[in-house]
Formats: sequence, C-alpha cells, structure tokens
Amino acid sequence: SRLTAHVSGAIVPMISLRVTQIAGEELLPLEVQESQTISDVKALIETAISVPSCEQKLVLGTSELDDQTTLRDVEGLGRADVVLSLVRVVPPPWCWPSRVVAPEPGILHKLVLFEDPEVVVTRVIHYSDWDSDDDQEVDETWRKRGLRCIPSLGCHAGQELEFTYGIDGRHNCFTFGEKQSRCTLYRADEKASQNFIRDCLREAMHVPSSRSWTKASLEQASLPQEDLGDKARSIEVAVLGEAPGTHFQVPRNASNAVIHHAAAAALFQKGHAFPDGFTLWTADGAFLLPSYCTPAEEFKFVAISRSMRAVAIAGMGIFPIDGVPPSSEGVTRVGFLCAPLGDVDPRPEPLPGLKSLMCAANELSRPVVQAACRHSTNCIPHANVALEALSAVNSFASDMETACVPEGAILQLYEIDHAGIVHTVVRETSDGNMAGGSHHAVSVPARASSRVARSFL
Repeated sequence: SRLTAHVSGAIVPMISLRVTQIAGEELLPLEVQESQTISDVKALIETAISVPSCEQKLVLGTSELDDQTTLRDVEGLGRADVVLSLVRVVPPPWCWPSRVVAPEPGILHKLVLFEDPEVVVTRVIHYSDWDSDDDQEVDETWRKRGLRCIPSLGCHAGQELEFTYGIDGRHNCFTFGEKQSRCTLYRADEKASQNFIRDCLREAMHVPSSRSWTKASLEQASLPQEDLGDKARSIEVAVLGEAPGTHFQVPRNASNAVIHHAAAAALFQKGHAFPDGFTLWTADGAFLLPSYCTPAEEFKFVAISRSMRAVAIAGMGIFPIDGVPPSSEGVTRVGFLCAPLGDVDPRPEPLPGLKSLMCAANELSRPVVQAACRHSTNCIPHANVALEALSAVNSFASDMETACVPEGAILQLYEIDHAGIVHTVVRETSDGNMAGGSHHAVSVPARASSRVARSFL
C-alpha cells in the first residue's frame, strides 16, 4: 500500500512492501520511501534477517529487479496483492560441499572447508631456480576452495574469517578480504586441502608489528583447559620481575606466531593486558622470540612490556634493569642494545665494549680474518685469545656499566671470563645452500655453551 510520512517537515511518499521467502514465510512489512532503490530494500532485509545483500535476489512475478531500480518505477509495487519473492543465492565457494575440519590438539579454531566438486586443469610453467633450460611446462590438476574460520586466538579471535582460492581462476594466490597472498598450486588431493588450511591459518595468525592485542580480541580468545598430554606442548610464560608464571598448551608444531597469541591470551586471563605491547624472551636470556611463523623450539618465556627496561644475560636469565645480579670477579659483560618495539631499525646495536673486544680479537688473530677474506673453507684456522691479552691490546669497559638503556629497550649481554674468546670463521647462507654463502671472522665467548654461542652469532 502507498502511504505518506513527514520527513524534516516535508510529506514524503512511502510504500509498504510485502516480501516472502522461498519457503513461503512472509517478512514483516517494510516501510520505504518511493525514491529509494531495490538496493536500499536489500539493505533493510539484511538488517532484519541477516542475509547479506550480495546473496539476495528480489523477484516480482518472473522478473528479477535490478539493484539500481527506483521503487516508484516498478509497476504495481505497493498494491496489497503484489508480493516480492526473496531468493537467496549463495555464491561459490560457499555453495559447494563442505566439511568441518578438526584443528590440531592444543588450539580451538573452528574450521569449515568448502571444495569445488569439479577439478580444473591448467597449463603451468614450473621455473627452475638455477637454469631456464630446466623450466618445465605441465598440465596441473587443481581444485578451487574456500575456508571459513573462527580463530580461537589472535587479533581476529571470535570473528568469522573467509578465505577463497581459485574463484578468479588464478591458481597461485588465495584471497583474504582485500588481500591476495601468493601460494603454491593446491592440487585436487587431501594433502593440498591441508596445505590450503595451513596457509590460511598462517595469515589469520599474523602478529602485529606492535605486538599488542585489543581487549575485545583477548576477551574472545580461548585456550584448551584439559590436559592434552603428549598431544600438545606445554608452554610457561611469566611477566618480567614476577613469579610464578602461567602455563598454556599449544600444538606440538606451533609457530612463534601462535605462541605469541596464546601467551597474550594466557596473560590476559591472569590480569595482564599489555596495551602498549610486549616481547617474549627465552627465560635464559639467550633469544628474543621472533613473531613470524617459523616453528618455535622453546618452552619457557618471559614477557616484557614495551614500557619496561631490562637486561638479558645469555645463559643466565633476563632481569629488570635494577635487579641484575653482579658479575663474578674477573668476568666482563659485553653485548648489544635491542631497540624498543616499533623502531625503524630493530637490529641489535653492538655496544662500545663489544666493539672494542672485536677490534682486539681481529688484531691478535689476523690469520682468521685473512681466511674469512679469502672465503677459505679448507683448514679454517681458529684462535683462542685470553681476556688478559684482549685487554692489553684494547682496553674496554663492561657494557653493563656504561650503556644507556632507553624505555622499552633490552640490553643483551654475554659474559667473557679469563678464558677470553674463540676467534674463527663462520660461513653464512640465507637459503641453506652449503655450497655458497659468505664467510665472516667472528668471536664467541670461549666458555659459552653451544646455545649461548648460537645466540651470540
């Protein structure tokens, strides 16, 4: 029926619409202005029954009404005997067969995988890393997919996320919102489905550079409460300067990103929100846990607020700056200043004591330096240089005593005792190719454990 309404003092023609769903159920009458469009009607329906506008078709008789059509231009609309039919059209991949996927033990994500019943065959070029003559062009069989995920952790905890693959015909990327991420081709088998889910979750578990979480996401986060035994890994995290820590469980192959999210949730449940963000260090002070998605190896961490200053003594522990235990007699501490979160250059900065020690080592063991310059891999020399000899060449003070530590920074130190350092050549490669890489002359504390030596390098 046609009505009028007063809007800002003017009389506006209105229409009362009748809308039924396919099952015959009629919605409450919609009162709309004649000047509005079919798109506006769909928005009202979305608000009323939570059917997205993009999945709606409004049909009058046998004709679908265009979104941009103005209501006054639809013949007969508004009569009591005229009824619009609402047809819900679910687009791919959400109209394809689906199945619930169980997450790994130690995490509580809700996952539903959608897969196209048909497979796609595409001519694909596989490029060789070494020689273009080794490039191969083959017919690959793959399947389009979609994933709906409600993460139990992270910045999107409690929100339904949607990932799609292949909907646009591309086999080398998947889509999350407005973002497209490069990926390998996901073939038509179960292993490819698991790889697709893994890569989607990696995107969902991205850790923000600030390493901070909103209160809303932490309130929605959930952690396993029952003891999963050997099916999961038990992690302990404590707040710097406080004891005891709290324990939580994550999948056995959990990434560093998942551990960050789980630690944030576990600490929040104990009353620690860290609105400015926090970093995770291993409890022995040897390593800062990176946030990117590599498998984590550690089991015990210390959370340090961005507003705090701390000192990490590799192999010993990490301490508030006013609670560092004194060094033993004859031991000096040198190391790096780790910049606060969010700095433009986050790389550790060598401190004066460490720089002086390195200069002295280079002076006293030139064959090692020369071997590194020659990229020598045969009979690589090494030299043991005592602390007394290092001090005689280039005196240096403990970095613990001279360093200025700004708010949010971490001073990471290494103890050098009378045995001094071992100066040797280390080959560095970024891709794991042991036939290449570059050679460097480096010094490590002579009495350091292999773990502390790896931290130093």
